[in-house]
Amino acid sequence: MRWIPPLALIALAACFHDAGPAEILPATSTSTSAPQGSSTGPADSSTSTTSTTTTDVTTTGVTTTGVTTTGTTTTTGPSPPYCGDAVCDPGEDCDGCAVDCGDCPLGVPPGGPADPLCVGDEGNGGPTCNGINNAYTSAAVNVGYYPYRIKAGVQTALHTCDDRPIEALGPGQGFAAQSTRNPGCSDNPPLREPVAGFVFGYVRGSGLSGWVPADALEFSGYDSELCADGPGNSAWQVTNNPHDGCRAMPCEGVNDCAAGNPVDPNDPEKLATECIGMAFNLTFPLAVPYLALYAAPDATPMQYIHQGDEVKFLWAAKNFAWVFVELKTSDCPTLSPVGLRGWIEYKPEYFGL
Repeated sequence: MRWIPPLALIALAACFHDAGPAEILPATSTSTSAPQGSSTGPADSSTSTTSTTTTDVTTTGVTTTGVTTTGTTTTTGPSPPYCGDAVCDPGEDCDGCAVDCGDCPLGVPPGGPADPLCVGDEGNGGPTCNGINNAYTSAAVNVGYYPYRIKAGVQTALHTCDDRPIEALGPGQGFAAQSTRNPGCSDNPPLREPVAGFVFGYVRGSGLSGWVPADALEFSGYDSELCADGPGNSAWQVTNNPHDGCRAMPCEGVNDCAAGNPVDPNDPEKLATECIGMAFNLTFPLAVPYLALYAAPDATPMQYIHQGDEVKFLWAAKNFAWVFVELKTSDCPTLSPVGLRGWIEYKPEYFGL
């Protein structure tokens, strides 16, 4: 397809307002082993008997037979695991005996449902451009990150789709998982839920965003390390884990929402600047292997679209540097379903124009 300059796109533009689907990044949405008795099963006995006497004994109407044995030696096997002896014995683990074996590494999500009292007021919805559903500005995003790492002995990869790896990841590699959208700028927003067994975030070090299999990850939020402050070092690490009793997640660096937003995202001038543009109703196929969808212009990636996917342009902003789109057909329906919406960095060559 030949290149269509911005003026030609403007000529094709028609004001468009579409209710669209629900948002993709939702705003908020021990047993212990008992000590064993002293009886440990059958005794190993060696007996030398000099005399044996058998006597009938009656107790409350029940007749039993007692045996008196002389010179009997009794030995027993080793004691069973004892929860509470400060030793993590074979047969004990973090699930059944945390007091001996320590707390289990938290999985995904870390520790269970988020405590709303810890989450606080994260808000919902948030400002959008031209009132278009999901066309969020940065004031509606405020995503924080949870620190994880790849489990020992696991080789995995960062993905754009469940079957499309883009970067190999090995044991111990740091990975930061996204929170939900957070219009209220809570310091403790919940973890964004996994999709089809994959968690979205970015690789510590390279800063590349994508999906990682949830079962490859272990939580590392209580370790002393640098904060997970976003792929461009412009975000922040969640302050307290709302999934684990609001336990603090200390780190060195940016560790609260306000510090991750040095410019007030609700500043009217910033909102006006983000949304200057116009509406469109044009559909194009993607011509490059994959392209990140962002939660807001200049915000954080949150999903991917792929070559051949048809996307409808709904709004262009910042002198056509950013375009808000809706996915009309998908080559990766598992992680990028039809109806998905988000912002892309626009270049004509991305669409063969």
